[in-house]
Amino acid sequence: MRLLIASLLVVLVAHAHAADPVLRIETRTPQIVVGEKAELVVTVLVPTWFTGPQAFPSFDIPNAVVRLPENSSYPMSDRINGENWSGIRRHYEFMPIIPGAFDLGSEAITENYAHPETRRPVRVDARLPALQIVAVTPKGAESLDPYISGDTFEVERDITGLKDELETGDVITLTYTARLGGLPAMFIPELAPIFGNGFKSYYDEPVSEEGDVATRQERVTLIVQASGDYRIPASRFRWWDLDDGEIREISLAAIEPVVAQPEAVQEAESASKLPWLIGLVMGVVIIMILVIRRGGNRADPDIEQVAFAELKTTLQRGDERESYTALLKWISIFAPGMSARQLFSGDQQLSQLVDALSLSVYAEGSEAVDLQALRQAVQGYREGQREQRLPLALQPLNP
Repeated sequence: MRLLIASLLVVLVAHAHAADPVLRIETRTPQIVVGEKAELVVTVLVPTWFTGPQAFPSFDIPNAVVRLPENSSYPMSDRINGENWSGIRRHYEFMPIIPGAFDLGSEAITENYAHPETRRPVRVDARLPALQIVAVTPKGAESLDPYISGDTFEVERDITGLKDELETGDVITLTYTARLGGLPAMFIPELAPIFGNGFKSYYDEPVSEEGDVATRQERVTLIVQASGDYRIPASRFRWWDLDDGEIREISLAAIEPVVAQPEAVQEAESASKLPWLIGLVMGVVIIMILVIRRGGNRADPDIEQVAFAELKTTLQRGDERESYTALLKWISIFAPGMSARQLFSGDQQLSQLVDALSLSVYAEGSEAVDLQALRQAVQGYREGQREQRLPLALQPLNP
């Protein structure tokens, strides 16, 4: 059950002289629970009529949200000292984010109205009286960190690209979506966890929407960087149910994807376990060193050709995210140990196309990439490099 607070009307009035405007600020809830709303009412009264728009305070309060509900302002009148005064009343919703005392009054307001004796327009600067509202953490919710409260709260996680067995260069996309009932989206905490080794993570800017149920969405793109057993962390959200007055919990289970080694590596590891192949492995290592000293560092032509064929097919289909994944996979085979920026550093046009493709994948609102131009540029680069010796990803060995 929602925590009940005794309703107490607090009305403070600022009024100096008979011709000066009367300013009032009031609330029925001088003490509230963090996450609940307190209604503030500001009233301005003048002895004659208003001659211009009235500037009401915005209440820029740290660690709190103050907003205007629909139809928050309207004209009214009141009798003061037996005379009828014109007025304007405005309602606010005050929502504290953390516990503590919040000072709200003392805001300056400029009033434009007709002087009661001369009837000429006058401009008077006045201040609201001071008002304090105290926000408290409900009993039983002191352990919540971060403190989340609302009428309803739910979090879901959507995963795309996850397979039983991943490979280096594969892409996983996780989308976390939270919905909070009764409060603004700023009351929703960060959703996505920190990801450990094995993944290169890219976080999109969070997207929030307001409404009766506020939403916050965070998307993370993970690129698998190496083989091994990894972990997508579990997530736990504990929150205070304002309706029932108790702590509730949302849990998202951990996922442990397995990233397989390339087939050639698996075969080499199996062979290394057999004693009679030790000499053969040492011979292969010696040959590789000699090739590298001559500028070899070349990929297996069959594997590289398959990867490049997949890249061209993906670029032809026109899917930017799949094309970027296929490009990274081909580079890891064509030039092991080199990034796209290192590999294409000598080709300005190709570098710009690859940078644009990366932005289109990880930055919302970026321009579309000419994937056919990229396909032609990569193909031209590959043909040129095949005629020459591929630049070493490793430092040259000492002679």
